[in-house]
Amino acid sequence: QAYHLFVQVHRGEHLGGGKQKYNLYITCEFAGHVLSLPATSKTHSITCDECFKIPVVMPLFADSVVIRVWNKAKWGDDEIIVQGR
Repeated sequence: QAYHLFVQVHRGEHLGGGKQKYNLYITCEFAGHVLSLPATSKTHSITCDECFKIPVVMPLFADSVVIRVWNKAKWGDDEIIVQGR
């Protein structure tokens, strides 16, 4: 059967210790699906109040939702600021 998993993201404060400013964006990963929000500009906190809607099919073989906050790099690879399960 097909279902949806809803993951609500509200905010992150003082990321990276609150000293440096980043171009932040959030990704949500579950069962091979990765969704993301657009990047912010030069901040150390993010407020978004967004809901990720992830398709889920039973039986379920994954059990961890991974939320990552990234720094969008102008040059090179993006950098993970914080990650949680």
